[in-house]
Amino acid sequence: MAGVGSHSAFSSLRPLRHVSAPGKKMQKLGLVMICIPEPTGVTCAVGAPLVLAGRYVERKYNSATVHDIGQETTKTIATIRNFKSNIM
Repeated sequence: MAGVGSHSAFSSLRPLRHVSAPGKKMQKLGLVMICIPEPTGVTCAVGAPLVLAGRYVERKYNSATVHDIGQETTKTIATIRNFKSNIM
């Protein structure tokens, strides 16, 4: 049985605390490809769609962490209590 402080437990909970940002990574890669000078222009043709795709992924990707979920739960419980007190 794994303890709370074990390495495997910590490594499995890490994605919940530090969310990756795939959209930002795609944008950075696209900008790097645009900025690299190349005579044929293939990198510019690939870089621009990467930047646009990165912007789209950034808008659609849910980057909620454990902290965000805790805050939303607290707000929801407060709203339910307020509603309950108004009814009674």
